[in-house]
Amino acid sequence: NPYDHQLYDVVRGPLDFISSNRTNAAATLAGTVTAFNADGFNVGTNLGVNNSSSLFVAWQFIKAAGFFDIIDFTPTVSVESVPHLLGVDVGFILAKNTSNTQDWIVYSRGLGATKALQLNTTSAAITSVSYWNDTEPTTTEFTAGTQFNIGQSYAVYAFAHNPSKGIFCGTYAGTSTAGNKITTGFPVGWVLIKCSTTPSDWLLFDIKRGMTTGADPLLRPNLSSAEASGTNFIDSEVDGFTLQIAGGSSSNQSGESYTFMAIADPAQF
Repeated sequence: NPYDHQLYDVVRGPLDFISSNRTNAAATLAGTVTAFNADGFNVGTNLGVNNSSSLFVAWQFIKAAGFFDIIDFTPTVSVESVPHLLGVDVGFILAKNTSNTQDWIVYSRGLGATKALQLNTTSAAITSVSYWNDTEPTTTEFTAGTQFNIGQSYAVYAFAHNPSKGIFCGTYAGTSTAGNKITTGFPVGWVLIKCSTTPSDWLLFDIKRGMTTGADPLLRPNLSSAEASGTNFIDSEVDGFTLQIAGGSSSNQSGESYTFMAIADPAQF
């Protein structure tokens, strides 16, 4: 589907993608992301990355200690300690089986190691020892539980919780009132939000498409739909972000809890 989200990384190499909205194994497709460069990347003629009648957005995260790590591993035992190079607290882990069909497995610092989310579904947080073996990640490793199938390959994207490097992962409570401010300590340029207490879509905002007063286009990583706009959802602030929508189970409903990852605006941080 040319409208699927496509995720590429330098560990697996160009042309090899997984989709945040699907359970599919990794696929290799000609004409997609064909090369990684020192200053960006190249795309081919595939409609999923280069349709002349479409607009595209791309986010690139540098693999660096204190910010982001890419891990490709194959479990050999039912519960396994997996090293990472963050060197600081882990904020989010996005893991996908690349050799077989399986839901995404997501760790959130705000929820802790007794729970997991699924990037491709609307499900609320799932409480189960099978995901992280109820073991919090350390600054050097995380624990993969029985949900990670022995002998199958996994792509893991580990994000730090490190406000000094412009990345903050946490939780907030919905208020059903516009003006619900979440403080991160830096000007925010990218935000991923998921309600953890009731089924709802994932929401993704960025400063390039708009996070200021007025309509804020949003994408849903669990869907292949085009961006939605026309509503003042969220405003970027010098020290965080403010939810300007009153209610709505996906971002600011009173009585609901939300987990999020916020990354600084590179132009201002």
